[in-house]
Amino acid sequence: MSEQSQDYYYLRQVLNDSFRVSGMGFGLTWPAGWRLDFLIPNSTWKLDYPLFRIDYIWYSNHWVSKSSEVLSTTGSDHLPLVAELVLRKQ
Repeated sequence: MSEQSQDYYYLRQVLNDSFRVSGMGFGLTWPAGWRLDFLIPNSTWKLDYPLFRIDYIWYSNHWVSKSSEVLSTTGSDHLPLVAELVLRKQ
């Protein structure tokens, strides 16, 4: 889902998006390393950068997001996310 979707809006009502809180940049994660032969037959071109932000790390108000970032490719069509979450003191 994208940040413009209704589902994203509903989740934001009850959870926090770690990249929105503590990430830098656009947070684009998909597609990662797609070959473009599905658009251009017999093409050897490859899309080397993602175009959309559709992956998230959600957390409740019991936590604080200290950092969040998109990592390098791991061979998936999505780039991985990592976040440092710290439990709030009660």
